[in-house]
Amino acid sequence: MGEGLQGILGPLLLFTVFIVFFIVLPQRKKLKQEKNFDKDLKKG
Repeated sequence: MGEGLQGILGPLLLFTVFIVFFIVLPQRKKLKQEKNFDKDLKKG
């Protein structure tokens, strides 16, 4: 039972890490770019 659970958790953990890298990080970069864009608009 314990080994079976570990066999599931390993791939699941990797899957979660991939999701974070490919979905969350690009969205955070977009948010930063939008904030900078707002600053540029106010300057202009």
